[in-house]
Amino acid sequence: MQSQQIEGFRLSPQQATVWQRQQVEFAHPYRVQGAVSIVGKLNVAALKRALQAVVERHEIFRTVFQLLPGMTLPLQVIQAAESVLLDEHDLTDFSESEQIGEVERHFEQLKRQPFDSKDQPPLAVHLLALAPDRHMLLISLSALIADSTTLSQLVSQLSQLYAEREPNTPEEMGIMQYADVAEWQNELLEQADNAPGRAYWQRQKTAVSAGLDLGGLKKSQAEEPPASGGDFGVDLISIAIAPGLVDQIQSLGYKLGHAPAEILLASWQILLWRMAGRQPLTRSVASDGRRYDELAETLGLLSKYLPIIGPVSKSASGSNSGPNSGSQ
Repeated sequence: MQSQQIEGFRLSPQQATVWQRQQVEFAHPYRVQGAVSIVGKLNVAALKRALQAVVERHEIFRTVFQLLPGMTLPLQVIQAAESVLLDEHDLTDFSESEQIGEVERHFEQLKRQPFDSKDQPPLAVHLLALAPDRHMLLISLSALIADSTTLSQLVSQLSQLYAEREPNTPEEMGIMQYADVAEWQNELLEQADNAPGRAYWQRQKTAVSAGLDLGGLKKSQAEEPPASGGDFGVDLISIAIAPGLVDQIQSLGYKLGHAPAEILLASWQILLWRMAGRQPLTRSVASDGRRYDELAETLGLLSKYLPIIGPVSKSASGSNSGPNSGSQ
């Protein structure tokens, strides 16, 4: 019996976390999805060339995951750049309400699409024609290969490459490929002199506050509960902010020297403190993980959650409740 030879790379710490959670938590794989409205005459052939160029430029879009016997985590295996499939759907004969329903149906279908980790690269792109001069581009990526920054940069690069006839190569652009970044991250974690840092962040992780009862807020829960024994659940809380309040937040941020996102984070911390009736509260806040300039053009799952510890005084307001965090 011949042994199978596979050339692969270790998962990054972020990928390992997603892989382990996917195995036990939900029936559907975690995905990063987006919809892009395209207005004007579209050159579909040029869009296909741009999509092909992006996949050839970034190895992460050609990556599958092979779980070998005796291993608990798979390897990243980079495939050769083959022709990328762009699924096209003609909805021009549908009414506007029917088109909205079809777009939502396709988006939901992509979200529920099973992920063949061994053979199929985890990238799906659908083009829906709504009118001769209106299209909707749906992009669905496995969370193993993408974060929100990856999705945003993918759309930006598609737009740039759509207008270019001879795009630059990854070597010419100096792009770091994700597998190299993953190996670098693993090597950093394994260095003996980083043990104190690992211990520190582990303590912060265990200090993250227990779940709070947010029943007072309008909440849309995940469609499926966690599997039995799991302690990870996803809740989505949607809060509409009136335009006038947005202006006030921006003015307050300018006055205090803080970005609007920091004002909102501090306000959220105060609200949680009032609802929980206890402190200090530790919350996990997303960082895109691209602190170094060399990673600016790298696509893949680099985002991570950092613990934010925010002691709040009883007279807390937006001016004295700024949270503290470690380095990103």
